[in-house]
Amino acid sequence: MKDKICIIGLTATGTHDLRPIPLQENYPMVGVHSNLINTILTEDFIHRKAGIVSVCIFLLTAIIISLASLLKLWKSLVLSIVYAIIYFLIAFWVFKKFGLWIDLVGPLGIVIFGFSSITSFRYFTEEKEKLWIKQAFSHYLSKEVINELMSNPSKLKLGGERRTVTVLFSDVRGFTSFSESHQPEEVVSMLNEILSEQVEVVFKYNGTLDKFVGDELMAFFGAPGDIHINDHALVAVRTALDIQSKMRKLQEKWTGEKKEVLSIGIGINTGDVVVGNMGSSERMDYTVIGDSVNLAARLCSAAGKGEIIISEFTYEKVKDKIIVDKLEPITVKGKSKPVSIYRVVGLNPDSANSVLLPQYNNVTFLQSRNVRVD
Repeated sequence: MKDKICIIGLTATGTHDLRPIPLQENYPMVGVHSNLINTILTEDFIHRKAGIVSVCIFLLTAIIISLASLLKLWKSLVLSIVYAIIYFLIAFWVFKKFGLWIDLVGPLGIVIFGFSSITSFRYFTEEKEKLWIKQAFSHYLSKEVINELMSNPSKLKLGGERRTVTVLFSDVRGFTSFSESHQPEEVVSMLNEILSEQVEVVFKYNGTLDKFVGDELMAFFGAPGDIHINDHALVAVRTALDIQSKMRKLQEKWTGEKKEVLSIGIGINTGDVVVGNMGSSERMDYTVIGDSVNLAARLCSAAGKGEIIISEFTYEKVKDKIIVDKLEPITVKGKSKPVSIYRVVGLNPDSANSVLLPQYNNVTFLQSRNVRVD
């Protein structure tokens, strides 16, 4: 025993010198003294890293959580969990290998409370923004377009942006004389029936309903968002064909009810416009403004009963997909030169889901898309 340290104590089960320690429920207290003496002799002490090290760790953790908040919610959650696990493993390894005590509660607390706070803030602010978008656009956008804007509100530039879109106008022919010769209740009922069918089709093709002006409907395709950003002209023509198909069903219904039959004319034009929220600070509408809009309105005025008239600008976008009759150029207000126009007959029979208007069902078409023979 010379030059040795001898500790005498009780270790047998059932003795009174057994106490709980962090690693064991019943541990001989003589062992605690042995570990203490061994630590002193070997100088293998636990060192707590505080001060500048703790400050740096706190700052690093705060920066990582802040950067994570810029990501999508699920990515932010994954990054926060991964960082917490990696930090815990590093702290455990440093403690076991070098006896360094690095703060665990503080950094992990930053991760938990930081992520929770940022997520709560984002939830309330983003939900408020999404609710505003949904309320503001639910009356003139389809659910698909609204969902796209809600998932990525940056696609909606408030205040107006320059964009190429296709504008569609439809107007009931002879509605003024019809309204003069019928009771207001009947006029409103038929008008609502016509407009409801048209709106359903516009939303079906994810178009944007701009406004109603009496018996006239205005819609456009290609904004907002990226739905139909490259094929808005073709979608507008498909919408017009579908609208006329709906009108034929309404006409059959009215005929069976012995009511006066109404028809609509449709005008379509493609071009650059300014699209965005226009109006005052108290009341504004999401609409399009530009010369291309005016031309679409003029083409609608030129369209006869059951006709779909498109401009040369729209025709150039869809000429391989549709069948048309080229009409005589017309002079419209605001244009110094006559405007080339085309009457849509239907979709190209060679394309999928081809459609022909009823008056052309028995028509034989030559290979030239501008020529037809009866």
